[in-house]
Amino acid sequence: MRPLKIYLGDLTHETITISSDTMPLNVGFLAAYLKKIYGGELDIHLFKSPNELIQKIKEQMPDILGLSNYCWNFELSYFIHQYVKGRNQNVLTVMGGANLPHLPEEQSFFLKQRSAIDFYVYQEGELSFRDLIGKFMNNGLDIAKTKREPIQGCLHISPETNALVNGGLPPRIKTLEELPSPYLSGVLDKFFSTKLNPFIQTNRGCPFTCSFCHEGDGYYTSVNYFPVDRIVEELDYISHHINGQTVLTIADSNFGMFRQDIEICKKIREIQSLKKYPRLINVTTGKNRPELILEAIQTLEKGTISMLASVQSLDGLVLENIKRKNIEYQTYIDIQRHLHKMDPKYSSTSEVILALPGETKESHFETIRKLIEAGVDRILVYTLMMLYGTEMSAQTEREKYQYVTKYRIIPRNFGEYEGHKCFEIEEVGVANKDLSFEDYQSCRKMSFVLTLVYNNKSFKELLKYLQERKVDLYPFVLYCYEHVDQADPKIREVFDDFMRETKEELWNTSEDLLAYYNREENFAKLLQGEVAGNLGQKYWVKGIVFHFKSLVDFVFDCASKVLEANQEVGLQLENLKTYTLLKRNRVFDISDDLSETIVDLNYDLESWFQDMSGRPLREFASKKRFMVSTPSEQRQLLESLYRQYGTSIQAIGKVSTRVNIASLERQFTLVA
Repeated sequence: MRPLKIYLGDLTHETITISSDTMPLNVGFLAAYLKKIYGGELDIHLFKSPNELIQKIKEQMPDILGLSNYCWNFELSYFIHQYVKGRNQNVLTVMGGANLPHLPEEQSFFLKQRSAIDFYVYQEGELSFRDLIGKFMNNGLDIAKTKREPIQGCLHISPETNALVNGGLPPRIKTLEELPSPYLSGVLDKFFSTKLNPFIQTNRGCPFTCSFCHEGDGYYTSVNYFPVDRIVEELDYISHHINGQTVLTIADSNFGMFRQDIEICKKIREIQSLKKYPRLINVTTGKNRPELILEAIQTLEKGTISMLASVQSLDGLVLENIKRKNIEYQTYIDIQRHLHKMDPKYSSTSEVILALPGETKESHFETIRKLIEAGVDRILVYTLMMLYGTEMSAQTEREKYQYVTKYRIIPRNFGEYEGHKCFEIEEVGVANKDLSFEDYQSCRKMSFVLTLVYNNKSFKELLKYLQERKVDLYPFVLYCYEHVDQADPKIREVFDDFMRETKEELWNTSEDLLAYYNREENFAKLLQGEVAGNLGQKYWVKGIVFHFKSLVDFVFDCASKVLEANQEVGLQLENLKTYTLLKRNRVFDISDDLSETIVDLNYDLESWFQDMSGRPLREFASKKRFMVSTPSEQRQLLESLYRQYGTSIQAIGKVSTRVNIASLERQFTLVA
């Protein structure tokens, strides 16, 4: 008997750039485990590219097609299921992933509306998928027979009764070493020759119960760990197979919070010394155990990882409403101070979610103020997503807080396949009983001011100078927010376009959105990157990459007015402005060459910025001559990232999230 042919995919749109840029670890775990159980009875093929999968289906039809379901690839995965069923009804189609309603009546509606899905595997999938395959083979590859009885961890619609059949909650896999490594078993080898980044998992589960998150479900409360020696072996394997990749992604909601993470970081540092990989680690750090998180960060090369302390809000009522507890605010401040003392170039990040229940414009701005005063370098503000399967998306919660929701295309997640236009759509909260839509827009404007003026340390020397002059940073950021209309036309246009798209990207219904973008002339706008991008990234590129000089003029003009500059302050600001432009203007332009640029300054700004004693800038008054240069290693890093993601506005926006931007700054070398 021939082996059962199985195609497994964690698909990503790649129309504009690679949207989900990690190797398909999830289906890699499935493949490695199924091979362990069934051996040569199965012939398994893995896919990330939808076009590669479609071509493979044309060449040879599978017996089973299993695809992942996340908010960024559901419509794509479902289209492929429809495509397969249209060609052969006997293919068993399976979907799995977190993007699923939790209430039985909603699950029933979900599957009845999507008849091309035979089975849905929910929660941890390896054991359930194993059992489903066993039943399918025992039933002679007969789908109807396989649907006659429940299978643990699987949902399906009964052909006889048209009712939902739920096989019951699958058990958690507590001893994770039962799952073979997708890397060490070789099932992910082919992806090293692609533009995808290696992706590892160190544990499964999250001890927190946030109502807006899939892992807030009690099913995932306990944390189970992969053995450290196995992770070390995987990292060695990856380091010997990388092919131009610079980023490592770690699937962990709380990295650094557990003792084993320190051992993992030690191994990564060893690899960094030998291979200069990874240059950046994409991971979410923990919410507690700051001393361990700091140790993990210090173990790695500087700039490899940012402390991503996602507070979501610092308002007590809001945190109570979303069932979340943050670390103590003073502890948060102490961590930031320690990080910056450890390395002035270090950049910390905090995430905030806009429009959470109980949040007002005033409390949202207050959260931003507290984060700035705590010393967080980068504040990312996200709009609340009504994710399937989360408590936040339940009808009771919507009614309780009187949510107004809209629909928009998830940035970069669309494409056309076999003549079918496919769009991933998210439902977002834009108003509730405590936050009007007008206030929502004001908060979005503030988030963009943070993006341009405060985040990524684009003006870090100026911000230090303002603090030296006893100017608090939050009022300065607020001043910039309130005086955007006084910027030059280029910057005003960037802000006006951002605010216009903030409104225009939102649709009352998903049907209206689809009707609009299915028209060829409007779909062309998507292909050209004119609409439906990540607005924060898109307009960051326009402000920082394309119009940095105009932005510098605006920000320094605001500083001059706030400081009521005299002659001395004016000279200091002039030097800081020159320094800022030479340090960061056009650093994303690999054709720009300043390697032989010489500049004379009235102050030793390099020494002043590195000084941690609090000496004022005037004590560094001394005419200095510097050579400004761009190390070849930085150009090579950008060239590698551009090959991976492309050079469109949206691609550069993606690149900005896959590199430590501070590492791209030009170097100043003292000449005289």
